[in-house]
Amino acid sequence: MRHSLVVLPQCGAEQQVIPQEYMIAYDIAMNFIKKGYVVIYGLEDNASQTVKRMAASELIPQAKNLISSGNMVLIKRNSAVELKSKSSMQKIKKTWESIVFSKSRKVVTLCAASPLIMSKRYEQLVVFERIIQTEERKRSGEAVCFYTLDGLMALPLSRVIEVIRLHDFTLHRGLVYSVWTSRMILDIIKQSLDSTLGESGAFVTLKSLKLIYKIDDNDILVNPHLFEGTIRRMFGKAAEDLLETIKKDLLQRTLFLQLTNSDDIESLTRHS
Repeated sequence: MRHSLVVLPQCGAEQQVIPQEYMIAYDIAMNFIKKGYVVIYGLEDNASQTVKRMAASELIPQAKNLISSGNMVLIKRNSAVELKSKSSMQKIKKTWESIVFSKSRKVVTLCAASPLIMSKRYEQLVVFERIIQTEERKRSGEAVCFYTLDGLMALPLSRVIEVIRLHDFTLHRGLVYSVWTSRMILDIIKQSLDSTLGESGAFVTLKSLKLIYKIDDNDILVNPHLFEGTIRRMFGKAAEDLLETIKKDLLQRTLFLQLTNSDDIESLTRHS
């Protein structure tokens, strides 16, 4: 099972008849349906309102028929959140499998992560993402996790690095997939250090991390909490702005509406 990340910008939903984040989600859902997937849609709470919005959007005009034929399944947004909020990993896995493995065809699940971020249940969020990333590989299909830029900016940098690394891809405009690598994340961190601290800022900082604190490039990714804590120790009050800059630069590259290019990413592929 592929594991993809969608990061939505601030959409100004209150000013739109159909919020932009829903339009993006409907477009993604219909793309998968056309490719023969069963779509499990868990981004909204009111099923009847969801069907009306899908039809009004003209992106999924036959929403009722798709549901009755079993090509699309609606689950409440809070139900998707519940999958991520259980303290027992086995309970999470059992609930997840009861939904995804019950279908005979390839399945794509669209679920929202923002409610967990809003309630500051960060650990449960990471646990669920890790289950998909490490255990649910036998099933043919995809899990697409929707985050907002504001929600991710509210997380510590260490959590943002975890979220990015726990997904195979970020999904961008035109349904283009960006494959994230360790080198990409480290390069962005180095660029942020240089832009904030000046020329050679990254070299000096990473050299100090390695010589004084025994933290190398790999440790930054494997243990981002240690990296963040050490940066705070090194820079004191100035660390907050530095960490925020790194986080902002990382997330700018993940945005769904970000136009990617060959310099930004390791690999691009369209879903087949």
